[in-house]
Amino acid sequence: MRYMKVKFFITSVLILIVGIVVTSLPRASAQRENRLSAEDQKLLEVAAKRHGGDASRLQLLKSTTVELPLTGRHIEMAKVLNTNDGQTFSVSVDQQGQEVEFSTLKSDEQRAYRARLFDRSAQSRPRPLRDWSKPIPGVSELGQQL
Repeated sequence: MRYMKVKFFITSVLILIVGIVVTSLPRASAQRENRLSAEDQKLLEVAAKRHGGDASRLQLLKSTTVELPLTGRHIEMAKVLNTNDGQTFSVSVDQQGQEVEFSTLKSDEQRAYRARLFDRSAQSRPRPLRDWSKPIPGVSELGQQL
């Protein structure tokens, strides 16, 4: 019985040691060199120009594409980290590779949406309600023709 407890203890310690060693090893993906796409490189260049720094000192944290269908715009957005001071900021680039202010484009899209919505509602105005207290001539209370 005592032999089983010692065997269990030694096995548990060995499994624990192996688990610690395996989880503390660096990941293979962290050792890979990150290759950026052309769009991501353009975003970093625009960010470097805007903040007066070197593109090699900037790190792309996340990038995404935004479609604004009503205004017909295609925007690439990115969150960028300045590795010198730890400051993060966002950058937006349009189809032509020019820096744009996303908040302005977003408000333009919202304005276009409202204009389209109100244009539709103007075309389909609600019809005036009938005076339901008066019976409709020729129709009984059950809605059957007389």
